[in-house]
Amino acid sequence: MPTLRSREIPFSPPQTPKSKPQTLTPNSTTTTTTTTTTTTGQSPPSIPSSSNPNHPLSPSRRRSPRLASMDGGAGSPCSTGSGRNRRRRDDGSEIDLGNWTGALDRGAGGGGGGESSRVVLDDNEEDDGDYDDEGLGELGQRVPRPFDLNAPAGDSVQLDADVNMVDEAEVVVGQAVGSVAENAARDDSVLWRYNYKRTREAWKSSAQKSAESFAHYRHERGAGPSNLEKIEEAAGRFDEARKRVQERGKKGKNQDMMYSVDRDGVVSVKWTPGAREDCGRPVPSLQDLCLDVLKKNADAIDSLLLIPNVFKHKLSRMLTDSKKMNTGFFDLLAQNAPLEIRLFDCSWMSEEEFQGSLEGCDTKNLTVLQLDQCGRCMPDYILSGTLACKGLPALTAISLKGAFRITDAGLKALVSAAPVLSSVNLSLCSLLTTAGIYSMVDSLSSTISELYLDGCETLDVILILPALIKLKHLQVLSLKGNPSVHDQFVTELVTAIGHQMKELIFADCVNLTDAAMKAIGENCSNLCALDISNVCHVRDVGIGYIANGLEAVKVLAFSRQEFSDEAVAALIETCGTSLKELSLNNLKKVSHQTAISVSKCCKNLETLDISFCRFLTEEAIGLIADHCLSLKMLKLFGCTQVTEVFLDGYSNRSLKLTGPKLTPILKDLKDPNPAFAPLCYPLER
Repeated sequence: MPTLRSREIPFSPPQTPKSKPQTLTPNSTTTTTTTTTTTTGQSPPSIPSSSNPNHPLSPSRRRSPRLASMDGGAGSPCSTGSGRNRRRRDDGSEIDLGNWTGALDRGAGGGGGGESSRVVLDDNEEDDGDYDDEGLGELGQRVPRPFDLNAPAGDSVQLDADVNMVDEAEVVVGQAVGSVAENAARDDSVLWRYNYKRTREAWKSSAQKSAESFAHYRHERGAGPSNLEKIEEAAGRFDEARKRVQERGKKGKNQDMMYSVDRDGVVSVKWTPGAREDCGRPVPSLQDLCLDVLKKNADAIDSLLLIPNVFKHKLSRMLTDSKKMNTGFFDLLAQNAPLEIRLFDCSWMSEEEFQGSLEGCDTKNLTVLQLDQCGRCMPDYILSGTLACKGLPALTAISLKGAFRITDAGLKALVSAAPVLSSVNLSLCSLLTTAGIYSMVDSLSSTISELYLDGCETLDVILILPALIKLKHLQVLSLKGNPSVHDQFVTELVTAIGHQMKELIFADCVNLTDAAMKAIGENCSNLCALDISNVCHVRDVGIGYIANGLEAVKVLAFSRQEFSDEAVAALIETCGTSLKELSLNNLKKVSHQTAISVSKCCKNLETLDISFCRFLTEEAIGLIADHCLSLKMLKLFGCTQVTEVFLDGYSNRSLKLTGPKLTPILKDLKDPNPAFAPLCYPLER
């Protein structure tokens, strides 16, 4: 009978001395026993493939042992072809043995007469067919070994197998490989779930760390500055007004037609909706129709020579909002020695387009220049080669909001070319430093009256405080969103120049407390506008000092503070007669008392923002709308309590609503009125 010989199978044994291969016969006392797990009644699943050559199931490692070279040629009983192992029967037919993984193990366990095969084990570490734990990560679960290779290194095993063993090899191979594949698939599934969970945790941790630079967290009352000073309550007009508000719920006999008090002292608003006639669609004015036609045919306009500046600004705004602004219209604005040029968004313009449009512009009469969002088209060398080179002898107001490429050198060149500059807007100019502010103040200390530095987070305001105090005519100061603004800075600033200030904007300056409000109330008696939106550490005590000190205030902006309903009502009772704009956005506790005070005192109020004030009932909002006859704009974003009862029942025909469903939004948002003068508060010289 022919003898089936396999090639040598690599194996990594323990470190023992090598010995010569010994041939074991079936009569020997030493035997090798292996166990193979088989499955019946099921087709073996496919083995997962892996691109890693060291993976235990990769094609280069899962054939263990394999018969890649065999003795004999075409006339030999065993031959190979196309990379696969075949067994030739006596009748001339061939059997494809496929992958020999587990086949010899099966034959080794069932001895029998007939043919014999030889398996040679040596200590060669290359191409080891044994499965290992490599690639299983931290799970440490092993793929079951299909062979028991505990034989000494270099030994050889002579196996006698029956001829029928070869006929059953193909079935045995599939069953053995199927068992291995099932175990490996289960291990891969566990490994995938483990790695997926670990990856999600890593992503979550990374997102939490990076979110701190993007998110704006709500500052709770108890998370204020560590040196929070306790301020005594203000005595005066505010205290008297607060007592009057508290007495509303204690009157035994109520004679007021705006509200009623029940037995428990709860105040409720009385308002009866009317039957407002449906006027249908509002008729646009002739001016709006003409501007709409010009907007649609802006490319066909040849000149704007006789067009008033007010209409130029409106048309420029309409083209910007509709994304139709282009170089052609900018050239029209720069022609014929213009007095004013206003572009509300220059982000579409390149450096070459900007430089080409200003080459033929005569700037000797230019008084107002607004080039917002011009960071893309205006670096230092473009600014120095166009505007600063031509000279701006009559320029009084300039806005370069969002010019993030301008540095201190570019600012110095600009102010040297504009000797009478009074209003400067450098918001979001992130490359400016303290040195640039000092150089501007040295050149324009006697002319600057309005300074806007919103979003310049790199500026430390305590370092530029001496420069701000040098501005003899400063009336408007905006430091919105600067984290370095604190109580000490505000106190020293208003103590020095508070008597001349008209407008202070400290929105999003989260480190301010009641101490800063006390300093403003005691030193800024001529203040007309105050914005402390999102300054969450100001409490009822702080607005008490504001009410006592600001007798002629026209604009007040609050947002996201924890003021009580009685405190806000007392503030309005104190200074509500002079108010024209009032923002109570997202004041959670505002309710009926505030609505009654607004209805009684704010006869000159034109704009009111009560968005997200959900304790104001529909009746309270209707009372405000019907009694504030000068009210032109009412913002109701987030007021889910508003229904058709109010929308169809208020009687103020001139009132515009923004926020409810089916109401315009962009059209009615606050924008600088183009009819205003270049300066909000013209200097009296």
